[in-house]
Amino acid sequence: MAAKKKTGGRKKGTPNKATTEMKALAQEYGAEAIKGIVDMARNSKQDATRLAAWKELIDRGYGKAVQGIELTGNLALTHEEALDELEGD
Repeated sequence: MAAKKKTGGRKKGTPNKATTEMKALAQEYGAEAIKGIVDMARNSKQDATRLAAWKELIDRGYGKAVQGIELTGNLALTHEEALDELEGD
């Protein structure tokens, strides 16, 4: 099946105006939000809230930890063979 030419929509590389405006508005509260998260991390009486706040700060400051994926089992087909089966060859 040949790909159809895309018509309409934004031109490639043009930012979404709604997203851009929302991001700019949210960034106005960035420093206040971080201060609030630090306050929760330091002063909450709930362990879960403190842990979530510290985790959020670490994730934002250093990036989320990489999660490994372990695959088990035996793959009987290559991806090419699976595609051939889907296409009915």
